[in-house]
Amino acid sequence: MNSDESDAMWKIYSRDSYGVAIRSSFNRLSASFRDAPHQIFIGEVEYRDYMNTVIDPSNAFFRYMSKRLAFSHERELRAIWMIGNPAQRALVAADETDIADVRGFDIPIDLDVLVDSIVVNLHSAR
Repeated sequence: MNSDESDAMWKIYSRDSYGVAIRSSFNRLSASFRDAPHQIFIGEVEYRDYMNTVIDPSNAFFRYMSKRLAFSHERELRAIWMIGNPAQRALVAADETDIADVRGFDIPIDLDVLVDSIVVNLHSAR
């Protein structure tokens, strides 16, 4: 969600100061999921002081859309696909002994819509 490149982000997330990132936007991300089989929820991560935060147990997104204040420089946007409601997921997990073997799900995304530009970092090691 940054309007400009962040030197700190390149240092943290690119190995040996060489890396590739894509530039996109909220609207592009949202539109790129148009063929997804279920609704995708997209939102900005909220950075919180967990020592002084009241956690609302009825908010199913809280754990996925919250991070510690120490990560606030990331200004992260997340896309979440939830299967059913939390109560249904708990029942499935209780009934399915092999649920731990699920490694993920394929969700179609249109990269031509998602990617606005590609940014390459070729800075020498600092």
